Amino acid sequence: MRPFLFLLSVLVLGCFVFSPALAVDKAQEEANIQAIKRIYEQWDEAENSGDANALVLLVTDDIIWMEPDSPVIVGKEALRELLESSYETHSMKDMKTVVEEIRLAGDWAYVRSSYCTISIPKDGSERVNRIGRIVDLCERQEDGSWKIARDIFNFVN
Repeated sequence: MRPFLFLLSVLVLGCFVFSPALAVDKAQEEANIQAIKRIYEQWDEAENSGDANALVLLVTDDIIWMEPDSPVIVGKEALRELLESSYETHSMKDMKTVVEEIRLAGDWAYVRSSYCTISIPKDGSERVNRIGRIVDLCERQEDGSWKIARDIFNFVN
């Protein structure tokens, strides 16, 4: 009887562990992670070129943006105004975001990252090297794409 139970358990576990559905889920999970990482690559490109319009394409209409020592920004258009205002007085150089962790939960993803950039005032005053950390919630859109829905960040220096 024991050999039969052993073989039965091996078959049952084998079907579960090597299930094609699990392989598809893992492939889809990896595709979602790569799509989310691409958001941050696009963010860096747009930030370095001072393109507020490209940046707001990466966020949801109801974005909640929380930056240090500032009021909370709600909505894509309010964020666009903030970014455009910022680009009137500063440019960014060498923006680089490093995604350190992504956790998927259905149509939401938690993203933890760090960044560094150089903020260059257009009035000729001294450049500021910025290093900081970011926590974002990204939301899967109806078309399957991902966008940043909630953003909070800080400055380490």
